[in-house]
Amino acid sequence: TFNTRIIIPTRGGENAVLKTIRNIPEEIHDSILLVASEPVLVNIDQIVLGTGIGIADKRQFIHQMQIDFGEDYFMVDDDVSFGALDESMKQRRAKLDDFVRFEHLCRENRDQYGLISSHPRFFSNRPVRFYPGLSKFVYHNVELTKNARYDKNDQFEDVDFYLQLIESGIGCMKHNSLIDWNDFSDTEHSIESRVDIIRRWAIDYPNAVTIKEEPSLFAGKKKIPYKIRIN
Repeated sequence: TFNTRIIIPTRGGENAVLKTIRNIPEEIHDSILLVASEPVLVNIDQIVLGTGIGIADKRQFIHQMQIDFGEDYFMVDDDVSFGALDESMKQRRAKLDDFVRFEHLCRENRDQYGLISSHPRFFSNRPVRFYPGLSKFVYHNVELTKNARYDKNDQFEDVDFYLQLIESGIGCMKHNSLIDWNDFSDTEHSIESRVDIIRRWAIDYPNAVTIKEEPSLFAGKKKIPYKIRIN
């Protein structure tokens, strides 16, 4: 059985949401909750917040709601599919057994981690017991993460959330160098530039972030002249 809420904050349109839902086995669709700006034409539980609510605020709404309920949860992006590793360590489409197994592992190990993500590609420092993994699923222990917030940034809010936890000494199953090979540039319009975000991270999270002034990679192949290591 699968007993943990799967909550999807919608960033894209209806097609993006439907892609995610179709890639979750039907047997656990009753565990899904959408948090959207507008109603989505799908037979899934939904909370509609209205337009003008950004993804960071949606994530924080979800996180605070689950803290208030006292219930751990999975947060899942829209417009994704889910992968696991087969016996030969090659990625394949995740099946129901993968979802159920990963949920059980998260529950069994929840006391050790604020967040658990066992992405077969990006999250490399997993204990062996978490293989074959399940991509794109992030388990939140609400007791350990209750003081972290998703709405401190309107960009890279998920990375900032990790950094808050790591800085405060809360264990997270994460990639040991989450940003080293991702590349991004300060080309998109934002209240705070990406360069400023990186510099602020180094000040706000000195125990979690190390910066070197050299070209690096970040989400979306956008260039910035800083290399960041999440410790």
